[in-house]
Amino acid sequence: MKLKKILEVNPHIHSLNLCYNRIGNTCLPQFLTSLNVSVLDLSGNEDLSTEGAQIIGNYLKSNHTLRVINLSNCQIGDPGIISIFNGLMQNSSLKCINLSDNKFGPEGISSLASYLAVNNTLETLNLSSSVFSLSRNTIGDEGAEMIGKSLSQNHGITNLNLSNNQISSKGLVPIASSFKTNRLHYLDLSHNKFQGDEGIASFTEYLEYNQTLTSLDLSNCGISDEGATLFSNLLRTNSTVKTLSLSMGTITCLGASRIAEALSTNTTLTSLNFSNNQISDEGAEKLKQALQTNTTITFLNLIANKISSHLEYRVNSYCWINGKQYSIVFPEHEFIAGKTESFSIDKRIDTRNPLIEVEIVFGNHHIPSVCSEGPRSSIMVKFTPKHLGSIQIHLKINGKLLLGCPFIKNVISSSPKTSQDSKSTLLPTSSLKYGKLSSIGRESSLFLQLDNEIERLKQLEGLNHQQILEIQEQQSNQLDKYKEHLKDTSSKFKSLQDHQIQIFKQYQQQQTQQFQRYNEKIDKEVSHMENIKTEQDLQRKELKTQEKQIQSLKHQISTLWWFIPFQFLSFSCIIIYLLKFHKS
Repeated sequence: MKLKKILEVNPHIHSLNLCYNRIGNTCLPQFLTSLNVSVLDLSGNEDLSTEGAQIIGNYLKSNHTLRVINLSNCQIGDPGIISIFNGLMQNSSLKCINLSDNKFGPEGISSLASYLAVNNTLETLNLSSSVFSLSRNTIGDEGAEMIGKSLSQNHGITNLNLSNNQISSKGLVPIASSFKTNRLHYLDLSHNKFQGDEGIASFTEYLEYNQTLTSLDLSNCGISDEGATLFSNLLRTNSTVKTLSLSMGTITCLGASRIAEALSTNTTLTSLNFSNNQISDEGAEKLKQALQTNTTITFLNLIANKISSHLEYRVNSYCWINGKQYSIVFPEHEFIAGKTESFSIDKRIDTRNPLIEVEIVFGNHHIPSVCSEGPRSSIMVKFTPKHLGSIQIHLKINGKLLLGCPFIKNVISSSPKTSQDSKSTLLPTSSLKYGKLSSIGRESSLFLQLDNEIERLKQLEGLNHQQILEIQEQQSNQLDKYKEHLKDTSSKFKSLQDHQIQIFKQYQQQQTQQFQRYNEKIDKEVSHMENIKTEQDLQRKELKTQEKQIQSLKHQISTLWWFIPFQFLSFSCIIIYLLKFHKS
């Protein structure tokens, strides 16, 4: 147990990765007692199985530091899963658990559903490829139904992975019904088989009620044109979904056209994956037209469809040509008038590179540009803007202007103060010169400024080599100062971050104490209300008893009311008789 001794000596280890070892059940209890980590990866340790999972379940009951645990591919069965979730019932610190590629069945899923129904701290749950131990099927519709019901009562889970679990439309409906109340942000249902569009119809209908889901993956789920149409109706009104994957389906031009119509009004979606479908040029043209008005889509994947190889299109900052992605790296600062500026071009190596050229225009005037090999075999485009205002950068493919161009950049009189303290931003776009593209140059904006300054100075008359060397040395000194400043800033930021974490922990502790006091107050109120209810029940019983006595008395009176006149008459007769007798 050398590792145990190391952990006892060093209490500052926060993350421990022991995946794919041969950790057995014998040493596991002693090993866990010495752990004080927040991230623990035990995936691939098949020797753990069910007995090891039971030990881990007992460990989770008393642990308050662990935030993430990975138990994927550990051959855990139903008894082990039940032990784990019994332990988690008493755990309020765990945020993420991965149980993919295990062998638990309906009993384990039932235990999971019971846990989710009462837990509000777990945020991420991965159950992809989890296998039933009895039938060797995956979670299936039965497990999906139980999980869906529990999600309706759970407000903590934000990330859920149910991919590759043979869930059909029948199991999709209960999951979708939980959208009304759950707080999911990410949902992965890829590699399931939703035969027919009935489940998708219910899915999109319930999704209209959800205000939190931002990412949805339905890759390889058999989505057809009808399903794409249902999603297009949803996209017209939905304002939360940013990433949608409908790849590996049977969507044709009809479904693509419906989605294109929705994109003309949707202002939220940023990423759309249509790869490996059956979309031809007609559907791609519809999507291209929609992108002329849509300003939010930054990623569109149409790879492995039936689109002609000559089709080129641009999606805001992305370009796709012959199924390949092109990128452009602009400096973060604005272009400066009178200064040699540059940007680099990137593309994955492709033997079928088309002829690409760049035209830079200010009004009706063309700005000369020079293209050369840049860092890491990328292409550098250099030019010197002379006027203030907006310039247009046109990208042509084989002499034809790319749809969606030009790129618009501003030219200012001087560089912003912050431009020297920032790095260049990679904007995945495209643009170019005569020639072929190559890999990306990810140089910082500071290096680009140095290079541009030297190029500008070389063009000035009367500037000798010695002066250039002196300027290079000055710029190098400035760079050293910048690095020192960056180091100091990083140190200050880390100190500030630690302080904020400490404040957050104190706030969290205060909130927990307030919550406990609130619960105690509620318990007292509930107890008081129960006492009042008991007293009221006793009073009701007494009132019922009195009512019965009154009813009985009334009944006696009602039966005797006729006897009083009879008695009076009898008494009168006796008196008359006595009087007569007395007279005689």
